[in-house]
Amino acid sequence: MESPTRRLKSIVPALVVALLLSACAGATPTPTGAGVSSSPAGPSQTLTTAPVTLRILRYTATKAEEDLHASWIAEFKKDHPNITIEAEVVPFGELSNKIQASVAGGNPPDIFFIDGPNTKTYAYLKILRPLDQYLPAGFKADIVDATLEEQSYQGQLYSMPDRQTAPALFYNKDMLDAIGVKPPTKLADAWTWDEALKVWMQLKAKSPDVWPLEPSRFGAGGAGFYYRDGIFSRSAGDRSAPISSSLYKTFAAISPDGTTVQGYIDSPEAITAGKWFQDLTMVHAVTSKVGIPNAFLDKKAAMTIDHEGILGRMNTQYPNGGFNIGVTPMPYFKKPVVMTGSNASGISARSTHPAEAAAYLNFIYNDANRLRYWDANRNMPARKSLFDKLPAYKDYPLSMLKEQLLTIGAPRPPTPAWAIFDSIINAAIKDISLGAPVETTLHKAAVDVDKELAKYPK
Repeated sequence: MESPTRRLKSIVPALVVALLLSACAGATPTPTGAGVSSSPAGPSQTLTTAPVTLRILRYTATKAEEDLHASWIAEFKKDHPNITIEAEVVPFGELSNKIQASVAGGNPPDIFFIDGPNTKTYAYLKILRPLDQYLPAGFKADIVDATLEEQSYQGQLYSMPDRQTAPALFYNKDMLDAIGVKPPTKLADAWTWDEALKVWMQLKAKSPDVWPLEPSRFGAGGAGFYYRDGIFSRSAGDRSAPISSSLYKTFAAISPDGTTVQGYIDSPEAITAGKWFQDLTMVHAVTSKVGIPNAFLDKKAAMTIDHEGILGRMNTQYPNGGFNIGVTPMPYFKKPVVMTGSNASGISARSTHPAEAAAYLNFIYNDANRLRYWDANRNMPARKSLFDKLPAYKDYPLSMLKEQLLTIGAPRPPTPAWAIFDSIINAAIKDISLGAPVETTLHKAAVDVDKELAKYPK
């Protein structure tokens, strides 16, 4: 399951208004009824002893994760026999539409599993309720910085992070060995994009039938998925530069108040990076203009920009060994950056059992169950203290991926209009990869995004 490939695509202004109207009525937390017992984790919450049914909407997962979800429900039921949990499971690609339909229909479940970058949208629409009052002591401070920013709105946490991702440059070690290249293994030694291009040209000369860089497998395939391809332009910026500078704006990609992207996604640095990115397909031909399913794992491409989930996919597809895989830190122009974002869950603003829902979430997000979850999927945890409990993150390659997440990770531009922003910038990136004029395309995208941002009052 790869959350970066999923996003809320279809929230349009009319639906936004409808959802606001329908959701606001239930936005205030509701008393949870008679009886007293303690939440199994977290602050003291009053839980009812009356029979309660919690409804959960989540995405289809791997067998190992599905088994874990079933175990969690059974274990929670054992400690809370009055609470019954009913789970509706849908493919990840249907999750956003299902959430919207349930809210619009006035009967949303108590707990939603969501794509983390959509948190601000759901918070703005009052689909989710703030969670701070339900969190165990220290939980919020333990969340990875980029994740906390992604899943908060107006200072409150609105979704609890399942896990986190941060892409890196994975490579076929056998192919790199054949040209005598040993990519860096430490973030401090990361290539620049120009250094990466030199290697791609060497690979192309050595094996003309193999793409040096896999076209994106995210989204619809091929160029145009901001989680991956937005790294090129954002790495031309600098988060440590003065906030009014073009360098900072290029990194940030949106103004601090969330009202504009003009001068940010179409800054001079972003335009230069866009032209460099375009040359990968139009001049150097080191990556395909169209998607090629499974190109890297099928040895049709030598390198790929992906997250650590690719290690699990390789083990699944090639259990008896396919090729030696390596990973090197994400290259950059000015300053390294990787974009983050993965799955999460939250409590419906309209749930009449928020304390019981919080008790269940606190149970599945406690340390022991997060470690069981890591065993099931091997994706990076989203809380800093969990890295210390997982010895695998002490050594390369996971130590390098952890360092990237904690030191150069940045959420996708934080705005309730994220889904629309994403749709517009993705189309612009794809057009650029196919030869569209870079400056004109980015300026138009910036204007179009700003029109959408204006629909979200501050």
